[in-house]
Amino acid sequence: GYEGDDTYFGGAGNDTFVDIQGTNYFDGGEDTDTVSFYGLNSGIQLNLAQGSGSYLNQEGQQITQTFLSIERVNATIHNDHLTGNQENNTFYGYEGDDTYFGGAGNDTFVDIQGTNYFDGGEDTDTVSFYGLNSGIQLNLAQGSGSYLNQEGQQITQTFLSIERVNATIHDDNLTGNQENNTFYGYEGDDTYFGGAGNDTFVDTQGTNYFDGGEGHDSVSLYGFNSGIQLNLAQESGSYIDGEGQQITQTFLGIERVHATIHDDNLTGNQENNDFYSYDGDDLINSGEGNNFINSGSGLDTIELGTGNNRIFLEIGEGFDTVFNFQLGATRFTGVNANELGFEQSNSSVNILAADGDLLASVDGTQVSTFTDNLSTIFI
Repeated sequence: GYEGDDTYFGGAGNDTFVDIQGTNYFDGGEDTDTVSFYGLNSGIQLNLAQGSGSYLNQEGQQITQTFLSIERVNATIHNDHLTGNQENNTFYGYEGDDTYFGGAGNDTFVDIQGTNYFDGGEDTDTVSFYGLNSGIQLNLAQGSGSYLNQEGQQITQTFLSIERVNATIHDDNLTGNQENNTFYGYEGDDTYFGGAGNDTFVDTQGTNYFDGGEGHDSVSLYGFNSGIQLNLAQESGSYIDGEGQQITQTFLGIERVHATIHDDNLTGNQENNDFYSYDGDDLINSGEGNNFINSGSGLDTIELGTGNNRIFLEIGEGFDTVFNFQLGATRFTGVNANELGFEQSNSSVNILAADGDLLASVDGTQVSTFTDNLSTIFI
């Protein structure tokens, strides 16, 4: 729309309205619609719930805006004040000292600079600092955080009702609150503290420290460029980076692991662990708890511990070799027992899909153990 007093009606579709001046009227209509004020010469104040907003022009006059059915806002490089509505809003604040109020909905706030205030309001809300030029330190329980700008100055942040954080490609230090938090650390040597709640830490690179705290906490290493070796009982792990160097990891209070698409070596602890190992030829030692194992595709080896274990069988590439099967303690899921076949192979039983595909080879048992106990073994 550029200059002038413009009127926009989006109708159906995901529409985008770009304007830099004038008294404007925006009606997004259906779907997810965006207003961009990136070129304004001052910060924008807007409230999507009230459908109104304004900015100051170069003469210092207040220029009003009207918003109907707008879900996303690309604000300015100045100081913005942005309030959402009942929808899932996304706000881009860019530079400047910005203030965000999410209201209802699962909202996302994206910022790359400045002293900012984030209030997510209701539901599950996300702050993204991916474009920052240094690592972020934040504590959601305390509602505070900071980073160093290019001049070495500490720039503070305030957080209320934030549950998810997309951090930076630098060294981050992230602490959660009582909610179920999700932290994305990306590159850098990152430190994670989950606190209360069932928390998830997602990382792709670097020497990292994971402390899940209370609850049932997850680490996802899916984006690593090589397989991970980890031992939750020993609270340690490592992988080989692109230069062939061994990069160490520390795991405290972690119960669930999403491993890589490469060859992983995973060992549990005394807790009830969940292992997802995806592609690759993986070795999984379940540990002492009551565990769930989904080894994905590949030629995988599963060594069961003393607890009650569930193994997810998937028809497709590869099969599992299972050791320490215990009737009444070991169960399989993901398949219909009435469509399976069983054959003896020396001291092992092969579990076959209807088309003859080998799903698993279970060591130290007999075919009759399976055929006589289908409802016990398969759930």
